[in-house]
Amino acid sequence: MIQTLALREHEAREVALREHDVSFLQEHFRHVIVVRPTTRPGRYELKAKAIAGTIVGPSLELRIRPKCGLRNLFGMLSHVHHLAKLRPELVHQAEDEDLRDLLVLILVQHLEALVRGGLRRGYVEDEARLPVLRGRLALDQQLRTMPGGTLTIACRYEDYTADLPLNQVIGYTLSQIEGTGSPQLDQRVRRSKAAFARLTPRRFRPSDLDQFTYDRLNAHYEVIHGICRLILQARGAEDGPGALPMGSFLVNMNTLFQEFVAIWLDRNLPGPWRVRAQGSHSLDRQGQIKILPDLLLYHDRELRLVADTKYKLCRGKASSEDLYQALAYCRALRVRSAVLLFPDIDGRHLHLVVADGANELLTDGVDLAWPWAEVEAGMQPLMTRLLELAKG
Repeated sequence: MIQTLALREHEAREVALREHDVSFLQEHFRHVIVVRPTTRPGRYELKAKAIAGTIVGPSLELRIRPKCGLRNLFGMLSHVHHLAKLRPELVHQAEDEDLRDLLVLILVQHLEALVRGGLRRGYVEDEARLPVLRGRLALDQQLRTMPGGTLTIACRYEDYTADLPLNQVIGYTLSQIEGTGSPQLDQRVRRSKAAFARLTPRRFRPSDLDQFTYDRLNAHYEVIHGICRLILQARGAEDGPGALPMGSFLVNMNTLFQEFVAIWLDRNLPGPWRVRAQGSHSLDRQGQIKILPDLLLYHDRELRLVADTKYKLCRGKASSEDLYQALAYCRALRVRSAVLLFPDIDGRHLHLVVADGANELLTDGVDLAWPWAEVEAGMQPLMTRLLELAKG
C-alpha cells in the first residue's frame, strides 16, 4: 500500500515511515530531504530543503509544495522554459494540483492534439541493401559485395519519416514518465507512448532542446518541447537517463529563482544594458579560487554591477557570510556595488558602505508571496533600482 504524504518546502514534520522508505530517502535524496529518527519507534522527522515536486519511494509518495505557492512556481517555470504561450494555463491552475501530475497532464493534452494533426515529417537519408535500386547506387558499398553472395543492391535514399529528433525527444521524455496515481491520466500517457513507440530511441538532455529552431511549419512544437525540457530537468536527466529514481520529479528552487531573475532581466533590460548569468571568475591572481556570481550587469562591455540571488526567507537580513561573499565579488571584479536579491522583500532593505568607502553592499528583491501578477509587476521597479545603482 502506498503512503501519501504532503510537506511544504523547509517544513519539518513528524511522520510514521517504513524502514525501507527511510533507507530509500537516505540513499537517494539525502541532499534534499533531512530524515531524523524521533524518540517514538517508527516515527521520523522529515524536513524538505529548497525543493518542490514529488518523491516516489518503494511504498511512499512524498509531495513537496513550494512556499511561494504552485501558481508562482508555474509562473517562474514558464519564463525559464520559454512557455509564454502556456503561462495562463499554468498560473491559473488550482492550488491543490500536484506539480508532477499537472505537467504530465498538460503535456499529454498537447500530444493528443499533435497526434490528431499528424507528427511533423521530413526527409532523412538512409542506406540499405535492397533487391531493386531505390534512390542512388551506393557504389562504395556495392564494390565491397562478396562474389557469389545473394544479389542485392546497395542503395542510398531519402525516406519521408516522422523519425526525427523533433519527435524523438518527445518519445524520450515520455519514457521518463511512470505512474502518476491517476488511472485515467496513466492510460492517456500509455496512449501517447504508443504513438511514439516506433521512433528510434535516443537519449536527450534538457540542454539538447536548445538545438531546435521553429518556423511556421513546426511552431506548435515549441510549447511541447518547453514542457519536455522542464520534465527532463526535473527528472535530473542532464547527466543521464533516470538520474532520479523513476517517478520522482523535483524542482530546485534556488536554481529556479536565479534563472527566473536572470531571464526576466535579459528580456527586459533596455539597450545598451545587458546581463550575463553565472560566469566563472577567479578571486586570486593565481586562479586557484573560483567565484560564481549569479548575475553580472554590463553597460556595453563595461561591468557595472554584480548581483547574487539568495533563495532565503529572511526579509533581506543578509548573513555575514553572504555579505563577505558579495564583497569578494566586488573586489575581484573591480566593481563598486553588489546586490543580494531575496525572494521575500520588495525594495532595498539594507545598504552598507564598507569601512574603506570603496564598496557598497545592498539587499533587494521581489516578494514571491504576492499574487503572480504582482510578482511580475514588481520586477520592473527592481530592474529600475538595479540600473540606478549601476549608473552610479
